[in-house]
Amino acid sequence: MAEEAVFGGLLQLPYPTPELWRARLELTVYTDNAPAIALYRKFGFEVEGTHRAFALRRGVLVDALAMARLHPQPPRLPAA
Repeated sequence: MAEEAVFGGLLQLPYPTPELWRARLELTVYTDNAPAIALYRKFGFEVEGTHRAFALRRGVLVDALAMARLHPQPPRLPAA
């Protein structure tokens, strides 16, 4: 699937320093988009919650998932 190749490629880019990769990446996806949810999980995203009645789509309110991926070694602030 072309979308998987593009998305996967973006998530595999090297980040030489913590400053170049935010401590957290977030996304929102409709709950009925199983292929996208599976892809995001494959790349380390986890469901953090559900936005109920998130959007009106074709006249019907639909839910969405809030997903996030945390940096494996998040940058830290210097000690005070």
